[in-house]
Amino acid sequence: MGAALYSVKVLRDRGVAFHVVVPVDDLGLTNKDAKTVKQIVGFDSDHVYLLSDAKKKVLEGNTELHNALTYSNNIWIPIALDSYGATYIAQNFIDAKSSGRKQFLQVFSRRIAESLEAELHEDCTCHVSAGIYPFSECKVTSRKEREPLAQIKASKGGVKG
Repeated sequence: MGAALYSVKVLRDRGVAFHVVVPVDDLGLTNKDAKTVKQIVGFDSDHVYLLSDAKKKVLEGNTELHNALTYSNNIWIPIALDSYGATYIAQNFIDAKSSGRKQFLQVFSRRIAESLEAELHEDCTCHVSAGIYPFSECKVTSRKEREPLAQIKASKGGVKG
């Protein structure tokens, strides 16, 4: 597990959001039926994303379902969750019909796109190599997720321009 911790540190230091599509064993939701479990596209450290999120203007996910989420861990899930990324449920994509796959891909691509919009703050140090070649070494010290554009438009009554 030492390699996994190192991987998370490297990803976080560089501001990389790691997303993974894997079969998730023993996926379940306490006090929910199997039908809802089949609707799960994926989850991050705070939210569960469902097929129905594809129809929403703003991808928000569901924190209540995240609190009820159960699964068997593998090496990739904690890396994704600890590095600003998400885990996507391979078996739900494979088992879905054509329309479900389309919704899955919409939610999947929107979540990845949102992770690319983060505002990074870095601490950089300048160095010199061989006495004449300058280079900088940077480490991400914080990451702030930006508010989705659709949400900004809705709260301000549209964008003028």
